[in-house]
Amino acid sequence: MPRRAREDEVGAIHHVYNRALGRRPMFECDEDFRFFQSLLARAVRRGEIRGCAFCLMDTHFHVVLQIRPGTLAKTMQRIQTQYSRYFNRRYDRDGPLMKGRFGSRRIYDPAYFEIAMRYVEENAVAAELVELDREWPYGSARRRRESRPPRWLTPV
Repeated sequence: MPRRAREDEVGAIHHVYNRALGRRPMFECDEDFRFFQSLLARAVRRGEIRGCAFCLMDTHFHVVLQIRPGTLAKTMQRIQTQYSRYFNRRYDRDGPLMKGRFGSRRIYDPAYFEIAMRYVEENAVAAELVELDREWPYGSARRRRESRPPRWLTPV
């Protein structure tokens, strides 16, 4: 049975996520987290997405983003492929890093947008890694509250 096509319309907002294969680590050091964030930032600079929120955990990631039409699948495929190649080279391994195709949920209404943003940014709190979302160094909560958040992380 074929997969259902993603709803990839102008300005659509999605909660995008994926997990490492076998729940193994996907990020092992600060440099890994920074490299993945740089891939997101590059996609923003190319005009493919607008970053709203993110949380990178050891074994998985969550991102809330707004897209241009036709870019979600290509952009996420590029990000995941580039990151997997980087990770495999860095740790002298081969084979797939991620569980498979990324998952995404289209966000239709403002109430669900707020819920998704909170869910993503509080992911480290739910995992009991920190007490406050802004304490997690690999998420957007702290950055969005700064007086000058990164240019690639923009509210919708």
